[in-house]
Formats: sequence, structure tokens, C-alpha cells
Amino acid sequence: MKWITSGLIPALLAIPSLVTALDNIPEDIDAWTEQGIVLRSGPPGAWDEKPFLMKPIGAHKKDGIYYLYYLAGSEGCWNEDADTRHQSVGLATSTDGINFTKYDGNPVLKPHDFLPVESHEEGIRGGVIRYVSEKKMWLGFFGVESPGGPATCPFMGSQSQCACNIPVDASIYAATSTDGKNWTIKGEVNGVYNGQENYVDDFHYRDGQYYVWHHRAQGGQMHRASKGPDYMNLTLLGKIPELCWGWGIFHTYLHDDGDTVTGIYDPNGGCAPPGDNTLFFATTSLSNMTEIRNVRPIHNKGQRHNFIMKDEDSGLWRWYYNVTTGPDAGTIQLRTHPIAAADTLAPSAPTSVNVD
Repeated sequence: MKWITSGLIPALLAIPSLVTALDNIPEDIDAWTEQGIVLRSGPPGAWDEKPFLMKPIGAHKKDGIYYLYYLAGSEGCWNEDADTRHQSVGLATSTDGINFTKYDGNPVLKPHDFLPVESHEEGIRGGVIRYVSEKKMWLGFFGVESPGGPATCPFMGSQSQCACNIPVDASIYAATSTDGKNWTIKGEVNGVYNGQENYVDDFHYRDGQYYVWHHRAQGGQMHRASKGPDYMNLTLLGKIPELCWGWGIFHTYLHDDGDTVTGIYDPNGGCAPPGDNTLFFATTSLSNMTEIRNVRPIHNKGQRHNFIMKDEDSGLWRWYYNVTTGPDAGTIQLRTHPIAAADTLAPSAPTSVNVD
């Protein structure tokens, strides 16, 4: 992999299809207004007491209510991932998109809902939830870790009954809901990358097709794309060219043209130096999910999990993200930016382009 400055390849950048989008996410983070912390981890003894891995996995506005989904877990004895056990999905709601109240029935999804759980590490280690308006349902894809087996480690039960530091694997599962609170497990998804430690990145629904990005963590980040009319039985399209992935998740935003997609990823463990949390924006599309182009670094804010929504009712872009460093590590925060006429212009040429 090599980096080429934009000045060396003007012909590439001159192709309109590489940069055109109907609505342009403002890419200068300093131009956004930081709204501060909107969600914190729970008190000691709560299911979401461990703050390190608390992260947003979905944000949507429906009937005037903002739904914010997040992953979190409790204190465990696993030696990795900040000793977090039984990572599960929580829901918080708000009427203004800033002041959120956690749902009394949390967690709305836990690893025990998907399959037997034997150890502390097992949990919902990645996921994404979106409201599919055409289907009138919430849909979630989740990377669930567990070897299964006859034994069951109690959820929030005695730690002595839960094994520590045992090998696990992960598969991608789907679940649906009609109210965003009560969920139905649909089972393991077919047509995603079938290898060890499979996790979902993001997905969209458009014109009768589900478009899913996912990755395999074993041996490094290997990202793939799948699509199909049945979210449980997808067709594997192939590999996405290797970028500066590291362990970063490929978060996406589908633009108003219904095809152009802005991807966001962090290079944690990738090409960036240790401790550097620079984010990258990239461009792809539903019509060619395995092509990544127009990669450009954006400002460093020390964040790794991002969910951007265009709230046209309030005239704001809303960017929910988690903070990974400093005194507020483990919180979910919000930044906003007015939706302006300039947002309909093509994004400016990138300072660099990543190629194989």
C-alpha cells in the first residue's frame, strides 16, 4: 500500500463520479459544534458499568423520538477488551437528540439471546441497527462471540460460573423489531464471509436490496461486501481493497442520491502510529460496494465509533461518537452542524488518495 498526493494524479481526481454526492457531510470537524456527553456508562453493578467499550451502533429519529443504540458491558475477568464481559445492546431515547434516557428494559439484546454463553469474553462485540422504513421494522446485524456448548454462564450472575480466557469464535446474526424495544432473533446470516471471527461493519436497504459490509478479524482486518433481497441469505460480492483498516469498523452514510456512500474508519492498529486516532473518510457506492476511492484523512479527535444522521426536521447533521481517550473515555458524545445549501456541492478534492 502506498500514498500518492493528489497533485500527482489530477486526471484521477478530475473524474466527476469519484467525488460527486447530492449531500455532502461537512468534513472539517472543527466547524462542528460539540454538544458534549449524551450518554454515560452505568453505576457499579449495572450491566453497562464498564465504560471502555461503550459505543453507538445506531441512531434514528422516528415519530419525533430519537433512538440511540449502544454496546456496553460489565466488569469481567477476560484479559482483553478492558475485561468487559457479556457485551450487550442498550437503548436510550430522547425528544431533542441531546438529553437521552436509558430504556428501563435494557439491555434489549444480549449474547444469551442468540446462543449459549460459556465465558466472559462472549458477547455482542459489534453491531449496527437501522430503521428500515419500507419494511416498517428495525433491523440489526451483530457479531456474536461464543463457542456455544451445554454450559451457560449466567448473565450478570456469579463470576465463578463463568470461564475466563478461553478460545471463542464469532458469527454474524440478525434480529428485528417492530417497536425498537422488543426483538426477535432471526439466526445466523448466510452469504457473509465464512471464516473465523466474523463481524459486521454496516448496512443499508435500498430498492429491495440489503447491502452489508463486514469483516474477518482473525489474522487482521479483511473486509468484504454482500448484498441480496433477503437479509438472512446474502450473496458475497468479494473483498474490499486493503486500506489503513487496523481494527477499525467501516461506518457508512448513504447519501440522498441513493447510491453514493461515505465511509468512515479509524486506523487503530493499522498504518497510523500508536496512539494516533486520525479518522479517514472514503467514498464507495451501493452499485459497487467493493470499490473504495477518494480516501482522505480528517481531523484527529480521538474517536473510533461513529454514527452520522441527517436530521432534516431540525436542520442539523448529528454525529454521535464515542471517546477513547482522556477523562471522558467511554462516553458517547454528539457534535452537530447546520445543514446548509453548500452541503449539496461535491466534496473538495482530497489531499491524498490511497491505492494498493
